[in-house]
Amino acid sequence: MSNWSLNNYDHLKYGPLLGISDEGSAASEIMMASKKGAKKTANQHFEEQESGLIYDAERMTSAGEVPVGPEEYEQIINGSLNSLLYSTNVGVRVNARLYQPLPEFFISDARENMDLLVTKIKEVFAPFNNTINGIPRPLSIRLVLSPTDTKPFDTLKGLKSRIDDLRTQGDLSTPEIHRVSILTIFNKEITQQDDFDFIKQCIVKAAELKIRVIAIDGHKVEAARKRLSVQGILNVLGSGHAIKLLKFAQQHGVLLRYRYAVDVQSAARTIWTGLFSAKTNGLDAAKYGLVPLQFEDQRHVIEIIQKWMNDWTAVPAFYVDTPMLTNDDVYLSDRCQDALIKWLNMVNEKGVKTVLVDCPDRINPRIDTPGKETARRLIKLDENDETDRGVLTYSQIKEVVSHSKKIGVNILWSGGIRPQNAYELGKMEVAGIFTTSSTSIRIPVGNVLASDWQMASEVEPTSEGIQKVHSLLQAGFLSSKLKDSNKDLVKQLDDKAQILMNTERPFDQELDDLKSVLVTGWQLCWNQS
Repeated sequence: MSNWSLNNYDHLKYGPLLGISDEGSAASEIMMASKKGAKKTANQHFEEQESGLIYDAERMTSAGEVPVGPEEYEQIINGSLNSLLYSTNVGVRVNARLYQPLPEFFISDARENMDLLVTKIKEVFAPFNNTINGIPRPLSIRLVLSPTDTKPFDTLKGLKSRIDDLRTQGDLSTPEIHRVSILTIFNKEITQQDDFDFIKQCIVKAAELKIRVIAIDGHKVEAARKRLSVQGILNVLGSGHAIKLLKFAQQHGVLLRYRYAVDVQSAARTIWTGLFSAKTNGLDAAKYGLVPLQFEDQRHVIEIIQKWMNDWTAVPAFYVDTPMLTNDDVYLSDRCQDALIKWLNMVNEKGVKTVLVDCPDRINPRIDTPGKETARRLIKLDENDETDRGVLTYSQIKEVVSHSKKIGVNILWSGGIRPQNAYELGKMEVAGIFTTSSTSIRIPVGNVLASDWQMASEVEPTSEGIQKVHSLLQAGFLSSKLKDSNKDLVKQLDDKAQILMNTERPFDQELDDLKSVLVTGWQLCWNQS
């Protein structure tokens, strides 16, 4: 079991981390890249934990990044002689088990026999009101309004009055403990203006009756069907309409919710099992995704994980290609920077020190702004180019990095990062990056991935490819560190880096030329510090 935490790595002294994902077959190549690195040459007594190279245990399937099993753990650790930093990804998505639907009572039944329906409601609340210890247990019920009902709001008002009478009689506890909400169900996709108008009417009426929550359901949108589920109301509402309705609900003091709720306690425990497995197998860190949880549920899960893994590096992930749903808003890629800042502040409050920012979603369509529903990359090179699939510009990333340093959170960046991107990110003195495709060559599909019938080939990291990206990352970092003290060396770093990043295989000579300057740069940098 590892007694070391990735949080201990000092990227401001030893440079940004570089993570390479692999299921075990490239162990010797990754180990070789670590031993041939410029830092090792600059200091022969350098510890491997200070090399900045991470072996990231992952299976890269057609479904994206998925967890490894015991065979891969063994091959990775043994194949690299347990001489590197190690991380893994325990899952992009959580095991989103749903709670049973809350008790539902149809308004139409009240119109036919109000007394009978009130009696049924009283019976449902009875065991939660008359508990063994005399302390009421919380319970919410849903009053179902159908868009096709005749005068549903008149009946709702009468039923709400009768429920309030039950409280007066002592059959229900306070509204904070025994809650009443409204549920409206559409037996189709929610796409028509009449649908949205009815939801607004429900919100207005709920506000009048002091009902705090409105839940909705309907046929799932295409993106939700393809992913089994997405975040909350985005399962049944297009993002544009979701934003408008959430704002409308907020203005009326009402929360708009999806009919079904994720069991966040079970989600946290499922994540913990993967993290604990990684820790027990000797890894230094593990990343975990939080899709399809909305922001408030993510906060709760992260708090639990931090309590259980506070002596190790559990790395929560923020995905720039996934909408962030909050109680009152939807952040799409055009507001990604705002969402990321909000999320970083939240995880910082929970004691998180290292996070991942990635864009792993490869299923189309995605939920995003019009015209941006296809797969994305992390970095947008040209903010004026509408065809650029990147999400964040360099200037936006720089602002986020500056904020993360102020609050003490290290960000590991990932998502289609290319060699030239590594150089620029190094200049920003980022905590680290993960990139595999830019270090790899195409090979036939191996045993671990042979059952994936949608893969014609797979990528395999090479020592030379890893050294190229790692050297460019270090060059950017050192050029930032030495810009005021040794401008001549910084120019050499930039010149050699530009040549290397623009050279296709073979690039042995160009790589050696840059590494020789890096060795000098590291020695100067460490002497300064």
